[in-house]
Amino acid sequence: MSQAQWDREAVQHAVEAAQGLANANHLFTHKWLIEAFGLPPEPADVPSHKKWEMRRDALTIKWRRALAKNHGIVVVSQRSHGYVVVPVREITDTVYESRRQGAMKELWDGATTLGYASISGLTQQEVTWRRDRQAAASSLYVMVRSSRARPPRPGIAAPDKVIEADGESAE
Repeated sequence: MSQAQWDREAVQHAVEAAQGLANANHLFTHKWLIEAFGLPPEPADVPSHKKWEMRRDALTIKWRRALAKNHGIVVVSQRSHGYVVVPVREITDTVYESRRQGAMKELWDGATTLGYASISGLTQQEVTWRRDRQAAASSLYVMVRSSRARPPRPGIAAPDKVIEADGESAE
């Protein structure tokens, strides 16, 4: 059996095992994932451990994608513990915030790298172009950073009474 086929079967087995357990806020521990994937125990020597760790991480990414794509189950990392199932009502905010933070990091890294990069050997036009790109990346960073404030999710806090357009209370 090829490695790719073994990976598909390991991920499929872990997804099937997770389906019955995937209730809101359920924690899938690292130990559970290793057993579900059918991975051998962690090797003690450094080179083998690095390879084993990369394999576990790759399988975990595939498992998370398969859960989300095939079953609508979103899990997020709970540092040093495992992965927690996100309650359905929190999926939108959780995914949005995660991607927003990732975008902010990438934009900040890009703007600072351009700021540190050498300009020796560039023409004045190329220097201007680079500084414009750096300013654009910084502006995008500020826009993404400020996108944190969002209106509340619909259906969370219903009013005690509904006021009709004409100002009368509808009860």
